[in-house]
Amino acid sequence: MALEDTNWHSITSSLRSHLPLLLLALFTALIGYFLLRFLLTPPIPKIDIPLPRQVQPGWTGETLSNPSIQGPDPSKIQCYCPATGQLIDTVVAATFADVDLAIEKAKAAQFKWRQTTFSQRALVLKTLLRFILEHQGLTCSFGLLTWSRGHCTRFMS
Repeated sequence: MALEDTNWHSITSSLRSHLPLLLLALFTALIGYFLLRFLLTPPIPKIDIPLPRQVQPGWTGETLSNPSIQGPDPSKIQCYCPATGQLIDTVVAATFADVDLAIEKAKAAQFKWRQTTFSQRALVLKTLLRFILEHQGLTCSFGLLTWSRGHCTRFMS
């Protein structure tokens, strides 16, 4: 059958008469696809981690007279706001054994992470994203408190 022998009028007429049915089938397929995708996607878990007191409203730290990461105890590190000299916290400095242990734990964690699927990794990242977005104001203000260069912007809105 040659192309010029094709009865285009009957084809377009048939297509017009079946167009509502074709559109309904396409619409149903799209709804089904998105519904299945929604139903098969695991919900993003919510993380509840207590936030440090330093990011709570009204917190003020002791102001160091001579701000430095080294305090009276050489085995501890002082964390302070460089703009105001406010002491944020004091942490125990890691020893060589602590660093070696952390490296070994990181290697073991990387081995486990390497065996996860893409969807498992995506769920972890989406969970972190949800936590960061839910606490972005406090996270940013704490970051500015510890990193500021000139003005401590912790109380800015």
